[in-house]
Amino acid sequence: MKLCTFQQDGRAHAGVISGGDVISLGSAGFPTVISFLEGVEPEAKNRIEELLAKPPADSVFPLGSVKLLAPIPRPPKIVCIGLNYRDHAIESGLPIPTTPVIFTKFATAVIGPGDDIVLPANSEKPDYEAELAFVIGKGGRHIKAADWREHVFGYTAAEMIGGSIIRLLPDDRLSEEAELIAKIVLGKSVTGFNSRRIHKDGTCFDMSVTLYPVHDADGRIVGVSRIVRDLTEPHPMRIA
Repeated sequence: MKLCTFQQDGRAHAGVISGGDVISLGSAGFPTVISFLEGVEPEAKNRIEELLAKPPADSVFPLGSVKLLAPIPRPPKIVCIGLNYRDHAIESGLPIPTTPVIFTKFATAVIGPGDDIVLPANSEKPDYEAELAFVIGKGGRHIKAADWREHVFGYTAAEMIGGSIIRLLPDDRLSEEAELIAKIVLGKSVTGFNSRRIHKDGTCFDMSVTLYPVHDADGRIVGVSRIVRDLTEPHPMRIA
């Protein structure tokens, strides 16, 4: 099953590519691909199979008459693995990582096939890479490698445009790229905004920082409130 997001008459639709046509999933109750991913299996899949078996005439469009968008235009989270194959590490002159080099991208970085790539004004030498992107259907934590099929929904081709952080480092520190990326990511872009701090006695403790916007009477954001929680030991919740 080839899921997609396409534009027809100025509106975005979730769809399935079937031969030379694309079938809108709107009549099956799925306005977006995300809404299908969040559906209850196998009920969601059964609804789509019923739709594909006998699609309404107004749900079928020739593939050449629509504009394909990114399959998931605004994914909730984009997690990237740097230096994920040996040849790339070798050609970059970097050591092969012993642990995954993880970084993230904003959802607004996603564009569709054929869309213009707008480079920053100070971009001197942008890089591009063909990527295999995995779409996660069921989330989780500390997932065992053997259980990957329960969480990976599918895959798609992707192209990542950007510049390596090594362009900010002097030549004698290029080997520090992987370590620097790890430090940037640690506690800055994981779920819950977890961070790690050190007591004066040298022991470490985990900390979670939650930020809430403060609005004025007109609904404008005028500040931010912060809640800091020490997560080293469990703390019971109390009602003030």
